[in-house]
Amino acid sequence: MKEELKQKRQEEGKARAIKYLKECMDENGTLNITKFRNMHRAEYSKLATYFGSVDNAIAEIGAIKITNQKTTPTLAQRLAYDYIKQETETRSVADMARQYGVSKPALNQLYHTLRKFIEPHTIKQDVRS
Repeated sequence: MKEELKQKRQEEGKARAIKYLKECMDENGTLNITKFRNMHRAEYSKLATYFGSVDNAIAEIGAIKITNQKTTPTLAQRLAYDYIKQETETRSVADMARQYGVSKPALNQLYHTLRKFIEPHTIKQDVRS
């Protein structure tokens, strides 16, 4: 009974997320993921629970192209990218994933997403203490 209720809530949440995702997609199949995230934070945070990953959710609705309104990385994004990059030089991704209680693919997806976003904006600067 409890499992059935949980399954029903999961299906309802997934249907709601699909509806909201489609509302943020234009007639050309371009999904504005930033608009979706800003308008529906609760559903955005549960996409991985409902679909396995954000990429799977995007594939489920048939989006052809994804737009993100952010143009420059935040300090938190740059620090996270640098940390993962530095740590993977001495540790395995599996060790890091275990430490933070996430899967290896999730950590890998985060790293590659950050890399695609941050590397074009990287300016080599001398950091002095």
